[in-house]
Amino acid sequence: MRGRPLWPVLLGIIAGHGLAMLPFGLPAPAAVSLAGLALGGVVHGPYSALAFALFQELTPVDLLTSVLALRAAVLLTAAPAGAALGGPLTAALGPRWVLTGTGLAMLVVAACATALRRGCRDARGEG
Repeated sequence: MRGRPLWPVLLGIIAGHGLAMLPFGLPAPAAVSLAGLALGGVVHGPYSALAFALFQELTPVDLLTSVLALRAAVLLTAAPAGAALGGPLTAALGPRWVLTGTGLAMLVVAACATALRRGCRDARGEG
């Protein structure tokens, strides 16, 4: 039961942010893309705090410091790695397709995580 209420919200944030990025792929006025970007920012706002709360709730107290340090190390490494990959990708494909692809990838991640959570619950007989 631990962490259960936060998972749907976090996955909804990921999916919502992904949906908000899809207008970049449309041949629409810049205002449409800007509205999607603004909506994505609003939707994504609580993600970091909720994810941190989930880590705190699900991690045993004696491991919390180590787990949060590992999380910080991964996040600090992921940002420059993403920039190193994203820069050439954006130069090759253009920002429109990179942002649209990112939105689609976020939708796939949210769908896969939802299916995985559902499968784990079914395997435990929680229905």
